Amino acid sequence: MAEPVVLQTLADLVSIPSVNSAYPDGVGEAAVVEYLRAFCAQREIWLAATIDEEHAFRGVAKLCEDFRADGAVVAEPTGLRAVVATKGVLRWPIRVLGRAAHSAKPHLGLNAISEMARLVLDLEDENERLAANPHPLLGPATPTSA
Repeated sequence: MAEPVVLQTLADLVSIPSVNSAYPDGVGEAAVVEYLRAFCAQREIWLAATIDEEHAFRGVAKLCEDFRADGAVVAEPTGLRAVVATKGVLRWPIRVLGRAAHSAKPHLGLNAISEMARLVLDLEDENERLAANPHPLLGPATPTSA
């Protein structure tokens, strides 16, 4: 196994304008390629431009099935700070079932919309509870309902 590349400074990575903050798609990847070209010429390099990174992570999940590496550079806007932790994601569908009833006898039914509204409010209360106990590196959890 080759010796891992140790990034001494992130300044070399900023040879392309706007990498220091949020940048348009592709600029971060270009900076990574430039860094790797300049400092890692004797290594096997892979550039993974994966798809679906904001939802189901299908691209990176497929890549990770059999892929092994000594290191990685991730092109995310971090203000040039080294990142040692990141928030994960957990998604699940929630389905509330109702029961139809005649409008003259609503007490015989169950309004699924009202039940879901209560559930969303409960989730918002949970957000406040989680915010009271933030992670030391990541801050509070950031649950959302969509």
